[in-house]
Order: sequence, then structure tokens, then C-alpha cells
Amino acid sequence: MKNKKPLLTGSTHILPYENLDPKEFERLCLWLVTREGYKDAEHLGAAGSEKGRDIVARKEGNLVAFQCKRVRTFGPQDALQETTKVLDLPDNDRPKELIFLVTSDVSVTTRDRARNACGEKMICNFWASSEFDAKVKRYPEIVKEFFQISLESMLVDAGLLSLIQVLGKPEVKVATTKFKTDFDSTSNHIRIIHTYKRVHDLFQELENASNLIAREKNRLPKDETAWISIGNNEPVIKDAIEDIIKVVHQTDYLYEKAIWIEKIEIASNGLTTAIQKFDFIELDKASRILHSVISTQPSHINTKLVLTAELLCLDRIAGAIMSIYQEISDLNLDHKTVEDIGLSVDALINLDGRLKSHVIHHNIMQEFDGELRLMEVETTRTERILSDSSIQSLKIINKRLNENFQTDWVLKLNSSYSRIMETYESNSVLKTITYFIRYRSQMSRYFKGIDDELLNLTEELKIIGERMNLLLEYLQ
Repeated sequence: MKNKKPLLTGSTHILPYENLDPKEFERLCLWLVTREGYKDAEHLGAAGSEKGRDIVARKEGNLVAFQCKRVRTFGPQDALQETTKVLDLPDNDRPKELIFLVTSDVSVTTRDRARNACGEKMICNFWASSEFDAKVKRYPEIVKEFFQISLESMLVDAGLLSLIQVLGKPEVKVATTKFKTDFDSTSNHIRIIHTYKRVHDLFQELENASNLIAREKNRLPKDETAWISIGNNEPVIKDAIEDIIKVVHQTDYLYEKAIWIEKIEIASNGLTTAIQKFDFIELDKASRILHSVISTQPSHINTKLVLTAELLCLDRIAGAIMSIYQEISDLNLDHKTVEDIGLSVDALINLDGRLKSHVIHHNIMQEFDGELRLMEVETTRTERILSDSSIQSLKIINKRLNENFQTDWVLKLNSSYSRIMETYESNSVLKTITYFIRYRSQMSRYFKGIDDELLNLTEELKIIGERMNLLLEYLQ
């Protein structure tokens, strides 16, 4: 007998405001108020003693107060209590309008009671439940800031969930099963991408702890107290290494009898021995082995992640869901459910565009990074000079940067580039190298920013992948 399927609800259609603490919810409301056209907004709730006003702002010169309520229920007594606080304010402080921002449903009775209490002294309005949610979803930047996921991903998640909910209808299951292979392939690619992301994050933890040990090592052998800090950080390194090895051994596409895995195991054991025996030579050896892996493997893992992301065809899944949507539109199904399935199509197309854009930008920056690394080697040699060939490469890089990126940081790079060219043409070697180092540092920071955007998108893909896995279970 098959296991009973988990009970599904439509709760993901409304943003999970309950996950925000009260202050974060008020901050979200502040963002919403300013984007809805209100001016001079102030967050009084942040300071406490707001007397029924979490936020105040102005619209068309009139003072408006907002009450932020992240609650499960909001009844007549709640509304009257909060309304009274504002009505009791002195005439000069009382707003022209009071708006309740409420995450729960608010009944007609509750609205009427509050409005009757206000009378002619003050206008009273409500942005409640789906009304409030619809306003928030107009602004993708709010969704991204407070829920760490884009609106597109939330729409895809809601669409897949809605599709799962109606799979009990034979016609829906038949229409969906046609695309089982596409769903399975996409789910598998997302799983691989997330595995690479997991290893990437573990290497970041390992690097942070390793850098601290490397700094403390420099205090030895003169300052023996450094062993205390090194010993305190040993568990962090060993845990990260164990987690990396565990993930790698579970995946054939990562393992490949990799030499670097043996090296970090040797480094881990060497670190333990060094701490037990207070052996500086053993510590130095383990630290160097660890550094040799950390300085190369994360970029290799990142490259594999990007290559897998290039193979991910979310537009094919969008096409599949569009076909399913067209086939089931005439069935006797809940209108909202069918609508959510349809909305997920455009959301998937937008996600696919974002992913492709991130991958293209990452690959461009990775190529630039490789070229700049070669130039950097020149600056470390005895003559410390950039060759004519490097200068030509730099010209090409800067030209392509301006062709592919329309952002403020490119303008900053242009400024550093211009200084490099000026000092190079005037044969000022030291200044040329100085400005190049600045240019290289800026480029590294921007490359990391692009890299982080891609990695953050993989977290969103993970949510979609998990929903697809559930869909595939229901198609069995």
C-alpha cells in the first residue's frame, strides 16, 4: 500500500507574513507606504509609545497614520481599541486618515464599527489580507528584501502547488504526465546545482576558519597563547571538512576519486596532531595543504555549477505548463487554481531570463578575471611593470565591460581604467601599477557580487525543485 500523500493547502498563495517578527513587519509596511505614494513617512513604532500610530506620512498635504497588525484575527474590539488611541490624540496630532495594515481577514462588521467610531473626525480604511498582499506583490523589491525570494519564484511555487492539488482529476493527470520527463530532468538539474551550492557554502565556512588559523599561526612560535585560538577553531574546520566529504561521497558527479578530498582529510588529521602535540611544523604543513585546496577547488565547483545552470531549461517547463493550462482551462476546476497555474508560465519565463542573464554575466566576468590574474603576476615580478600585451588586454576588457554592463560600478571602473592609461602613457610605472591594483580589487568585488546573485538564485531554484519532486511523486 502506498503512503498517504501529505495534505496540501493553498497557504503559499499569500506571502508568509507570520515568519516576520513585529519590527520587521512594520519595516515592510514602511516600504509599502512609501511606494504607494505617501510622502515624508516616519516609522514611529520603531521608537515605541506611538499612541496608535506605527507609521505616519502625508498624501496631498494631509497627515495619514498607519497601524501595522501582523495577526491571525482582528475583530471589532481590536479595531475600536486602536481607533480610540488615535482619536484621543490632540487635534494638531490627529491624522486626517487612519489606515489599518492587517494580515488577517477583516469583516464588514469590524470595518463598520471602526468607521462609525471615527465619525467625521477621521477617515478610517483597511488594507487587509488579500488586499494587503496584492499591494505588497506589486513591488518585487519588497518581496525580495523581506522573504529572500523573488515574486517569480513564489508564483512558480504557487502554480506547481495548484497543479498538484488538481492531479486527482484524470484529465489533469494525463495532461501533466506527458511532460513527466521534462519535469524529472529539470528537477535533477536543480538538485545538482543546489549540491554544488552546498559545497560552495561549506568551502566558505572552511576558508573563514582556515584564515583565522593562518593568522594565529603567524604568532607562533613566539606567542604560545595562539594555540588556544587555533584549538577553538579546529572543530569548525573539521566539521566543514566532514560535511564536504559527506556531500561529495553521496554524488558521483562530484566525487570522481578526487585528489583534493584526500588532501583535506590529510590536512584535517594533521591539524589535530599539531594541536595535540603543539607542533608548529605539523601545523604549518596542514595549513599549507588546506590553503592549496581552498585556493583552487571553490572556483572549480563554481564552474561546474554554472555549466549545470546553462543546461537548465526553465523555458521548456514554462512551455509544458502552458500546454497543461490550455488543456485544463475548460474543465470544471476552481478558477483561482487554474489562474495560479497560468501565472506560473510567465514567472518561469522571467526566471529563465534571469538565470541566463546571470550565467552570461558570470562567464564574461570569469574570463576577465582570468586575464587580470595573468596581469597581476606581472606586477609581482622584479621589474613590476605591465607589458604592452597586458595593456591591450585591459583595453579589450574595458570595452567589453561597457558593452555588456550598464551599471554604476562600470563607471567607477572606467575612472580607474582612465588613470591606468594616463599613467602608462606618461611612463609613470609605479602609479600605473597602483591604479591597476585598485582596478583589479574593484573588479574582484564586482565579480563576487555577480557570483552572489547567481548563488542566491540557486536558492530560489531549490524551492522550485522541491515542489517539482512532490509533483513527480503524485505522477507515480
